Amino acid sequence: MRKPALITLLGLLGLLTILLLWFIGKDFLAEKALEQPAHARMLFIGNSFTNNNELDQLVASLASELGPEWNEIYATRVAPAGYRWIDHLHDTENETAESPLRQLLVTGSDAARDWDLVVLQEQSQILGFGAQSPETAESRSAAAQLNQYAQNTGATVMLMLTWGYANGDPRNATLYPDYATMQFNITQGTYDLANQLSASGNPVFVIPAGRGFQLVYRDLANDAQDPLATNSLFRQLYAEDGQHPSLAGSYLAACIVVAAYTGESVADIEWQPRDLDGQYAEYLRSVADRVVFGAEFPPQPYPWSAQR
Repeated sequence: MRKPALITLLGLLGLLTILLLWFIGKDFLAEKALEQPAHARMLFIGNSFTNNNELDQLVASLASELGPEWNEIYATRVAPAGYRWIDHLHDTENETAESPLRQLLVTGSDAARDWDLVVLQEQSQILGFGAQSPETAESRSAAAQLNQYAQNTGATVMLMLTWGYANGDPRNATLYPDYATMQFNITQGTYDLANQLSASGNPVFVIPAGRGFQLVYRDLANDAQDPLATNSLFRQLYAEDGQHPSLAGSYLAACIVVAAYTGESVADIEWQPRDLDGQYAEYLRSVADRVVFGAEFPPQPYPWSAQR
């Protein structure tokens, strides 16, 4: 009479064993994926501006077409919506919760923490608030500490210059009344921070993604077109909210990441997402090259500058 109960117990034990093995195997596979060797290992730390359209994977797909020395790229991201650098710093330093970022920067295996490039992308308004802003002070302090964690892995650290909102920011209308003013303010704040971080240690570089948006805006204005018109090439860089990047906006940002980090032209790369118009993609790649290698913006240092 006890056999059914025994069979049931054995069945439950078997199921628990299978589940345990599955979880162990899942974690093992995840750890091995993080340890994957590559010609370049890239970690993107940000929020929805990075997460939308999987910026890290766009970068990997583009960079892998540069030639044999770049054909194996491992890129990943830690980019929860709404996150600021101070939130990422908390996750990195919280010893009671082994967050993914803490593992990637502090407690993981040597192979899992072996980064060639770490990209830091701040919440999209903060860096333009000005040096006297409490939010800016908090952001800069968090950036300095995240930079140190990243530098400790041996990585090159680059700050992501993001883009102004297409119509400015109505929540900060005095500071950000329109696109051009917002772009100017966050550009100044980002470069000021890079200079500050570089002065205290190893150089920290800037990925001028926002300048790509600025150049598209400028091209249209110079051609007597309204950059803010519905479906303009500039407006197509944004999602419907006028803040987050569309696929085109993320593609442009990814092209600029690749050019800024590698020092290689992206103009002749053929890869593009299937849902992106080919002629538009070609134009965006040319914009990326103009931003990084052209003379339309003040010169800036890049990781490869000393080698040229």
